[in-house]
Amino acid sequence: MFRRVLIATGGKWRCCVIRACRELGVTAEATAASGDAGVCLERYLEDARHVEVQVLGDRHGRLVALGERDCSVQRRHQKLLEEASALALALAPGLCGVLAEAALAGAPALRYENLGTMEFLVGEDGAFHFLEMNPPCRSSTP
Repeated sequence: MFRRVLIATGGKWRCCVIRACRELGVTAEATAASGDAGVCLERYLEDARHVEVQVLGDRHGRLVALGERDCSVQRRHQKLLEEASALALALAPGLCGVLAEAALAGAPALRYENLGTMEFLVGEDGAFHFLEMNPPCRSSTP
C-alpha cells in the first residue's frame, strides 16, 4: 500500500513516498531536523487525475453541478491546462455523475451560495477523494 509521509523539518513539511514499513525510519530525520518526531500519513494515489466540478448554489438552497474538468496537466503543482469535459473519466462510465453528486452533497454542509469548485483526486480504479472547495477568486489587471 502506498503512503505519503509528511515529515516536520524545522517548521516546514517534506513529503516523500513510503512503499514499505521499513522506510518509516525517516522519523529520525525529522527529529534531527526539528526535534519533532511527528509524522502524518496520508494515502498516496499514483497516477491520479485532478478533477474539478463546478457548483452553483443560491440562498434558497438550490444547487446545480455545471460540469467537470480535468486539471491534471500541471507543473510544480500549478495547473497549466484545464480540459472540459474530463475526457479521461469517459473510461469509467457513470463516474462523472458520481462526482457531480458528491460535489452537490458537500455544498449544503457549507451553506454555499455562490459559484465554486469542488476538487477531487481520482485514482486509476475510479475511487475518488475530496481535496477542497474553492470560490471563484479571479482578479483583473488593475
